[in-house]
Amino acid sequence: MRMKMADSELAERFFPRDTTHGPIPGTSEYAEFIDDQKTIINADYLRSVSKLSPVAHEIFNEVGQGAFGIISAVMPDKPLRVLDICCGAGLAIEALVNLGVPIESLTLTEQDPSLIETAVSYLGGKGYLAKIGSLKTAIFDPNTCRLSERTAGEFDLVISCNAFQHFSCEHQARLIEEIYAQLSSHGIFVMQTHLKVLTPNWRNSIIEHMKQQMEVMQADEAFVARAIRHTTRFHNFVPTADLFEWCRLAGFSVVECLFRRHIIGVIGAIK
Repeated sequence: MRMKMADSELAERFFPRDTTHGPIPGTSEYAEFIDDQKTIINADYLRSVSKLSPVAHEIFNEVGQGAFGIISAVMPDKPLRVLDICCGAGLAIEALVNLGVPIESLTLTEQDPSLIETAVSYLGGKGYLAKIGSLKTAIFDPNTCRLSERTAGEFDLVISCNAFQHFSCEHQARLIEEIYAQLSSHGIFVMQTHLKVLTPNWRNSIIEHMKQQMEVMQADEAFVARAIRHTTRFHNFVPTADLFEWCRLAGFSVVECLFRRHIIGVIGAIK
């Protein structure tokens, strides 16, 4: 009698797990990674990422709408204590403010001080900071320290966009645990990240998909080369099932996929 192949063995055989690890601060690889981030995270961020994905302009709207839906059910009209992990240019906060989400306090974290400055400058220049009760910032890298070492207190909402794919599976799982620990009762976690696809040679297929999009968008050669190098060296694509499992192991009572198109996924969870 033939024995059924275990689910984990089947997944590993056809769609092997990504083993990419994030760069460690103090190394030349990390300096290269930060330079990539500084190059793309600016006022033209959406224009830049639209060269990589046809759904780039939907990302922050989907994160905002997903968070807003959960907030409306769980914490309607409550002024929220919000933490944005690896905030980039601040576009997720912009989406929340435009949706009318009341923010009592906002904590922005990034892996480099200049990236924090970019977000503060963008949100201030657009007038969003004037609509927020208070602002704190912190330098935080999940590869080297714990969240509680950089941010104190409870949060009602934690969001993260285009960040988790830069961390190893181990660090992603640990960070989800740390987020859960710092959420208030019924606190909300919404993340957008890059997810694995089920196709032959799945990692190569993602790169080819990016190349096709960059050709359509007429990206210049330097941009194409940087994008392919960055994605190949620094992105860790995980299955949706792993994220669900890490959230459940952390203690979240509700976990749901709020949006998915190709590699772009938005996950929502409630404590």
